[in-house]
Amino acid sequence: MENVKSILPGFLIVVVTALFVRLLSYFSLPIPEVMLGMVTGVILGNLFTLPQKYEAGLIFCYNIILKTAIVLLGFKIYLSDIINIGGSALMLISISFTLALVLSFFLGRMFKIPKKMAALIGVGTAVCGNTAIVAVAPCISATKVETSFAIATNTVFGMLAIFLFPAIGRYLGLSNEFFGLWSGIAINDTSQVLAASFSYSEVALDFATTVKLTRNSLLGLVVIIMTYIFRENTGQKKTGLGRIFKLPLFVILFLLVSTFNSFGGREFLMKISPHFLSYNKEVIKFCILMALTGIGFTTHLKAMFKIGFRPFVFGLLLATLLSAFNYIAIATIIF
Repeated sequence: MENVKSILPGFLIVVVTALFVRLLSYFSLPIPEVMLGMVTGVILGNLFTLPQKYEAGLIFCYNIILKTAIVLLGFKIYLSDIINIGGSALMLISISFTLALVLSFFLGRMFKIPKKMAALIGVGTAVCGNTAIVAVAPCISATKVETSFAIATNTVFGMLAIFLFPAIGRYLGLSNEFFGLWSGIAINDTSQVLAASFSYSEVALDFATTVKLTRNSLLGLVVIIMTYIFRENTGQKKTGLGRIFKLPLFVILFLLVSTFNSFGGREFLMKISPHFLSYNKEVIKFCILMALTGIGFTTHLKAMFKIGFRPFVFGLLLATLLSAFNYIAIATIIF
């Protein structure tokens, strides 16, 4: 009960803001609903300093609510879709993953970025954004300053990607499948991938989610690699290979729901409720809107401006090179 009370204030402010954004979206504004939610959250979160009591609810929205939306997306996807999309993209994901880590090392030296900060920005770009940064930071004994700089840098480029990727995709006339694959591989954080792909189309969202979760499964591997590279700094000489196969709970649930679909689960639910898919679709849309609004409220622009010139340029160059490489590779190899 105490946990519910701590979550309620922040949760309610996100719900009210999301409903306001949903109302605005009925006026056919040129900005997609999820982008409008994030922008509204950023504006309100930076104009007004919210008391500490709102923090737990905001974290709940961009963490648990977002993961709930991903699990519910499993009802739209069959296991065969995951195998086909994930299988065709796995080689490219692996190459991009390796390239991100190698480039972060060399570019970090070029821009004289501290090794651990460069490594954190690299793993955030390579795997799953802030989640990867938070997971790797204690394994390499990164300081709070290094960790917060890496998270802030990742957040800046993620926000840029949310707006730039759909604009670039429409300008180039990319298909929904191409854009979903590209955004799922090239954009850092899961929430940012969902925002960009959802604003493009629902088909792009399905592709991007599947590809991004395939990419997220490499988190355990990157923890092992980084711990080994920085073992002299951390005093850790050995690592547990079992961590490679450790998947986040929401990814496991997504796979279970998709497996359930593959064995007639969705058809069974449709018999119980003919409108199940349409209800599920609306819940997913509102959950994503809430999550992105919550992220907007917690995006503090002043903190971002303190990142500094060199880490910003380093992160921008790394993200740009990987995005361009992935686009060319997808166009050449897959489509």
